[in-house]
Amino acid sequence: MPFSPRVALETLSTPISVAIVVQVNQDVRQYVPLIARTGSVFDALLVGESGEAAVITYNGDIIVAKPFGEGDVQSALGKISAHGRRARMIDAGFRAIALLKERPTSRDRILLFIGQPG
Repeated sequence: MPFSPRVALETLSTPISVAIVVQVNQDVRQYVPLIARTGSVFDALLVGESGEAAVITYNGDIIVAKPFGEGDVQSALGKISAHGRRARMIDAGFRAIALLKERPTSRDRILLFIGQPG
């Protein structure tokens, strides 16, 4: 009897919640226009139809530029501007984690940092 493998394609996926944390101080001012143009990529390829995203910016301040369930990533990233010298990355990460903890446990949760290394 010849071997007949069975092939199955799993089309179900878990919806995701993504917290995008973006550095917006003077150290990254030259990259802000590039970051602003990536919003549609996040909306289409990362978040997709069943996902959701929040955008948090950080310099000396931590700002939730786009909460979960409001607006789109492209618009939020298009409005960012670089100013200030400080970079409160860890505080911004904690704020993002707090937002992700509020999301339903049925969702996969992702924390994405965009910023300068170091």
